[in-house]
Amino acid sequence: MSGQVIYLQGLKSPKSRSENPELKAALEKFVFGVYRDLLKRNPSAQEMRTHVADMFAGQTRRDIALILLRSEEAQKGFNQEMFQQFLQVNPTVAEQKYWTHIADSTKNRQDVLAGFLSSDRFVETTGESHGEYVNGLFSSLFQREATVIELNHWVALLNSQTVTRFTVAHGILNEKEFRDQWAMKWHERLLGRQADELALDFSLEQLINGESHEEVIAEIISSRDYFTHVIMKYCFHETSPLI
Repeated sequence: MSGQVIYLQGLKSPKSRSENPELKAALEKFVFGVYRDLLKRNPSAQEMRTHVADMFAGQTRRDIALILLRSEEAQKGFNQEMFQQFLQVNPTVAEQKYWTHIADSTKNRQDVLAGFLSSDRFVETTGESHGEYVNGLFSSLFQREATVIELNHWVALLNSQTVTRFTVAHGILNEKEFRDQWAMKWHERLLGRQADELALDFSLEQLINGESHEEVIAEIISSRDYFTHVIMKYCFHETSPLI
């Protein structure tokens, strides 16, 4: 699943790839698809020109994905989804600014989410007792209550005062149940289908090894499967007027 290969298998490539209209059209569709998937908008003419030129100059699809994922625009979109999912409200201007700053500092959406799920704003919805908080986390993340074993484990840690709510939230986000759920969601979101077992296992291995959510998403976007998917998805979509 390497982002180093930026052309489709079997695509004829002349000495100068920048002179290849087939490749240029394919890269335009890739850029178009990534903007639609990550930013929920079309790229501007200048953005399209810049990214296509950068890929001809050696930048990979993974590079492009990470640039977009770490942009302020993408983070604001993530904040919006986070507030809507867990609080059913939109973030205020001040909240957008705060969580965007946290994202810029951590470079990892999992840290942002753990911070949000341990914030006073979220705890207001769960109740302040340790048991209420832990059950609120499980209900929000997994649509179920914590089991007796899970509840006792996390409540005991909080009662010991050796860990914070952030540590507990982060620990639950590192559980296999959340990793599996998160990885399957992003494979389906980006590929328009359920992930195959090999690709899903690769993403899960990345998460276990400590790679950020952004890095895992970028790796999916750099895959041949994603490239083929967006080429087929937008094969009848005219992107050339953007350039």
